[in-house]
Amino acid sequence: MRRLRLSPHNKLTRSLFLVISLLFFSLIASYLVVQHLIVGPSLQQFNKVLAYEIRTFIPEELILVDGTPLKISPALRNKIYNELGISFFDKKTALKEGLHWAKEDDELSQQMSEYLNGETVIWIESTLEYPVLWINTYISPSLWIRVPLTELGENFLLPVYRQAIIFIIIVIAFFWLYNRFQNRPLNEVEYAARRIGKGVIPPPIPESGSSEMRSIIRAFNQMSSGIRSLDNDRTLVMAGVSHDLRTPR
Repeated sequence: MRRLRLSPHNKLTRSLFLVISLLFFSLIASYLVVQHLIVGPSLQQFNKVLAYEIRTFIPEELILVDGTPLKISPALRNKIYNELGISFFDKKTALKEGLHWAKEDDELSQQMSEYLNGETVIWIESTLEYPVLWINTYISPSLWIRVPLTELGENFLLPVYRQAIIFIIIVIAFFWLYNRFQNRPLNEVEYAARRIGKGVIPPPIPESGSSEMRSIIRAFNQMSSGIRSLDNDRTLVMAGVSHDLRTPR
């Protein structure tokens, strides 16, 4: 069985490198598309809902549709915050809890400012488990709101990445099998050429593969046939010379 040989000058190696490079760039492009078309819009929609929640539950009382004021009890407010995973800190405590590692997002800040009709800044903290939003609004400037985005955790895009990796493996395996099938006639020509180099004239190689490969095999068979004819002629000449030398005149 012929062993796999990978070298920079090997056609298979170059082809594999090209395919892997294309798949790698395709994976990067897919990641960017997912970030802009799935994660981005999801964050924007979540930002809008979060703005409504902030506008609703931070004030001490709500104004109903009919104009009636309704006070929100601290117990109800805390229960809602606990359900949403929202927590509140002053700036000093927020810096210790992760705000120090966060980065400001201008786009989300601008959107939240429009939703709340006032200046609002949003910082995003990237953790190993999930991203975290830190929000500071004009409604309560001394208060920092921490909102964990648990739905966008590390497993959010895992199915996409898993399918992409499986697809890459399938493509590489298919390309490998296809390349071996295509190169089989060429390997036979190489093996026959080595036998000729050792003085053994091989039988004609069956023509198979692409039209270019068939032309190469046909030319090789013609060359092999010519070498066989020359070898037969040489054998006859040597036999004649040997006979003449043994026959006395």
